[in-house]
Amino acid sequence: MAVPTGKKTNSWQYSIIKHRRRLERQLEDSPSLRTYLTIRFNYCYEYARKEAAAETELNLNIFPKICPFTLENVLNPDYLR
Repeated sequence: MAVPTGKKTNSWQYSIIKHRRRLERQLEDSPSLRTYLTIRFNYCYEYARKEAAAETELNLNIFPKICPFTLENVLNPDYLR
Protein backbone atom coordinates (compact mmCIF):
# COMPACT_ATOMS: atom_id res chain seq x y z
CA MET A 1 0.00 0.00 0.00
CA ALA A 2 1.65 3.18 -1.17
CA VAL A 3 0.89 6.45 0.55
CA PRO A 4 1.54 9.64 -1.40
CA THR A 5 4.82 11.21 -0.26
CA GLY A 6 3.20 14.44 0.88
CA LYS A 7 1.16 12.62 3.54
CA LYS A 8 3.73 10.12 4.83
CA THR A 9 5.50 10.65 8.15
CA ASN A 10 7.61 8.50 10.46
CA SER A 11 4.91 8.60 13.13
CA TRP A 12 3.47 5.37 11.74
CA GLN A 13 6.65 3.52 12.81
CA TYR A 14 6.38 4.82 16.36
CA SER A 15 2.69 3.95 16.42
CA ILE A 16 3.36 0.37 15.30
CA ILE A 17 6.08 -0.12 17.93
CA LYS A 18 3.96 1.43 20.70
CA HIS A 19 0.85 -0.60 19.96
CA ARG A 20 2.73 -3.86 19.49
CA ARG A 21 4.24 -3.38 22.95
CA ARG A 22 0.78 -2.77 24.40
CA LEU A 23 -0.56 -5.90 22.71
CA GLU A 24 2.38 -8.00 23.88
CA ARG A 25 1.85 -6.93 27.50
CA GLN A 26 -1.88 -7.55 27.39
CA LEU A 27 -1.43 -10.96 25.76
CA GLU A 28 1.16 -11.92 28.38
CA ASP A 29 -1.21 -10.88 31.18
CA SER A 30 -4.24 -12.55 29.59
CA PRO A 31 -3.30 -15.21 27.01
CA SER A 32 -6.98 -15.92 26.36
CA LEU A 33 -7.21 -12.49 24.70
CA ARG A 34 -5.39 -13.99 21.69
CA THR A 35 -8.56 -15.88 20.76
CA TYR A 36 -10.60 -12.69 21.09
CA LEU A 37 -8.05 -10.78 18.99
CA THR A 38 -8.22 -13.44 16.29
CA ILE A 39 -12.00 -13.09 16.17
CA ARG A 40 -11.94 -9.26 16.16
CA PHE A 41 -8.92 -8.76 13.88
CA ASN A 42 -10.91 -7.80 10.78
CA TYR A 43 -13.09 -5.38 12.74
CA CYS A 44 -9.98 -3.76 14.21
CA TYR A 45 -8.49 -3.40 10.74
CA GLU A 46 -11.64 -1.71 9.40
CA TYR A 47 -11.55 0.75 12.28
CA ALA A 48 -7.83 1.41 11.72
CA ARG A 49 -8.46 1.90 8.00
CA LYS A 50 -11.03 4.61 8.70
CA GLU A 51 -8.75 6.22 11.26
CA ALA A 52 -5.82 6.24 8.81
CA ALA A 53 -7.97 7.85 6.12
CA ALA A 54 -9.06 10.57 8.53
CA GLU A 55 -5.54 11.18 9.83
CA THR A 56 -3.95 11.37 6.38
CA GLU A 57 -6.92 13.10 4.76
CA LEU A 58 -6.78 10.47 2.01
CA ASN A 59 -9.81 8.82 0.45
CA LEU A 60 -10.84 5.70 2.38
CA ASN A 61 -10.66 3.69 -0.87
CA ILE A 62 -6.87 4.23 -0.98
CA PHE A 63 -6.60 1.70 1.85
CA PRO A 64 -7.27 -1.98 1.05
CA LYS A 65 -10.68 -3.21 2.21
CA ILE A 66 -9.13 -6.49 3.34
CA CYS A 67 -6.14 -6.32 5.65
CA PRO A 68 -2.96 -7.11 3.68
CA PHE A 69 -1.30 -8.40 6.87
CA THR A 70 -1.90 -11.48 8.97
CA LEU A 71 -2.29 -11.35 12.73
CA GLU A 72 1.13 -13.01 12.94
CA ASN A 73 2.62 -10.14 10.89
CA VAL A 74 1.00 -7.59 13.16
CA LEU A 75 2.33 -9.23 16.31
CA ASN A 76 5.83 -9.87 14.93
CA PRO A 77 8.15 -7.16 16.37
CA ASP A 78 10.54 -7.51 13.40
CA TYR A 79 7.89 -7.14 10.71
CA LEU A 80 8.01 -3.75 8.92
CA ARG A 81 11.13 -2.59 10.71
